[in-house]
Amino acid sequence: MQGRYWIGACLMACAFVALAGGSVAAVRQQVEASMLLTGTIDIGADGRVTGHALDHPEKLEAGVIGLVGRTLPTWRFEPVVSDGKAHEATAKMSLLIVANKLDADHFTVRIRSANFADADEPAGSTLRSEQLEPPRYPANAFRDGVSGTAYAVVRVDRLGRVVDAAVEQVNLRVIGTPWQMASWRDAFAQATEKAARKWQFTPPVTGKHVDDQYWSARVPCAYYASAVGSGEPKYGRWQPYAPGPRQTIPWLNGAGEDVASSPDAMLAGGVYQLGEGLRLLTPLGEG
Repeated sequence: MQGRYWIGACLMACAFVALAGGSVAAVRQQVEASMLLTGTIDIGADGRVTGHALDHPEKLEAGVIGLVGRTLPTWRFEPVVSDGKAHEATAKMSLLIVANKLDADHFTVRIRSANFADADEPAGSTLRSEQLEPPRYPANAFRDGVSGTAYAVVRVDRLGRVVDAAVEQVNLRVIGTPWQMASWRDAFAQATEKAARKWQFTPPVTGKHVDDQYWSARVPCAYYASAVGSGEPKYGRWQPYAPGPRQTIPWLNGAGEDVASSPDAMLAGGVYQLGEGLRLLTPLGEG
C-alpha cells in the first residue's frame, strides 16, 4: 500500500506542474515515476550472477528490493577475461527502476536500464575528468522551474581535449505541452554541449585502451529547479520522469553497447568511458 501511495504521489506532483500548459490526457500519457538505485553486483567466471548488494536498503520499499532480488539472478554477463582466463568479478552498478500507472490501484514496475563499472579496474586505465565546468542553467527552463538531466557524449583526443561533443538524450522531471517540452530539452541540450566542448580530461595511462587515438565517454549533467517534483532526487524516493528521445551519435556506431546500455541509469557528474565495465547479455525484462 505504501509503495502505491508514493508512486501515485510522485505522478500527481509531475502532473500538477504541467496542467496549466497542456491537456490532462496528454499529461497522463507521458508521466512515469523513476528511482535510481546503486550498489554492487558479483558475477562468477561463467558470467552468472552470484550475489548483489543495494546501497541503503533501509531507505527502499520492500517491493523494490524484491524486484531486484528476483531479477538479478536471472541475468547473464559476458565473462570477464584476464590473461586469457575467465575469472570472478565485482562491479559497481546503478539501476533505473520505472513505474507506470495502469489504473487507480495498479502499477507496472520494472528495471528500465542498468550500468556497470568494474570495481577492480586498475587506476589510470580509463578516461578521467580534469576540468568539467558545469553548464549554465538555461534561462527559460529556470524561469519555468524545470529540472532535467542532459546526457552528453564526448570524444577526447590524446591531449585530453574534447574534439566532438553531442547530447544523446534529455530527460525532464516535469511535464508540459509538446512545444514546451521540446523547448526545454533543446535549451538543456544546447547549454550542455556548449559546456562540454570546453571540458578537459586525462587520457588512460595504462590498460587495454592506452594506445587508442580517441576515447568516448558519457557525462550526465543534472539541472535542479525548485518547482514541485523538480528538486534534487532523494535516494529511495520516486521521482517524476519524462524520458526524451535518444539521438544517434555519429562517431559511436554502437561501440561499447550492450542490451542494458542506456544513459539514464548513469549518475550525474560521472564519466563513463564507452567499452568499459561488465557487458550484460540478458535483455532487461518487465520485472
